[in-house]
Amino acid sequence: MSVVAIIYTSFTTIRQVDLKKIIAYSSVAHMNVVTIGLFSLNSIGIEGSILLMLSHGIVSPALFLCVGVLYDRHKTRLCVRSAHLRPVMGLLNPCIRAIGAKLIGVPHKIRAWINQRHEVS
Repeated sequence: MSVVAIIYTSFTTIRQVDLKKIIAYSSVAHMNVVTIGLFSLNSIGIEGSILLMLSHGIVSPALFLCVGVLYDRHKTRLCVRSAHLRPVMGLLNPCIRAIGAKLIGVPHKIRAWINQRHEVS
């Protein structure tokens, strides 16, 4: 059941244009991954779900904070509009990219490589 919910919420997330809704729906998908780990009833699954809950508790509020700052500065939460705001966002843009990369589980060294590649071009 959790696998179906992950797929459904992932497709629902893809259809959203409001950044807060994107974060909220992806949070639901992450919590379904946690339930899969908890109901696996082995130590690796339970430890993994605990680590995912801890990571989710740090990363999701940080993303909501970044979206709140974006809305406060530019009065928009829409993905379509935020792409045009990249040059004027300043330090908020790399923060959102780094936190978003952490949300999808990209290791630290790869995040640094991605940030370096985007700053060069």
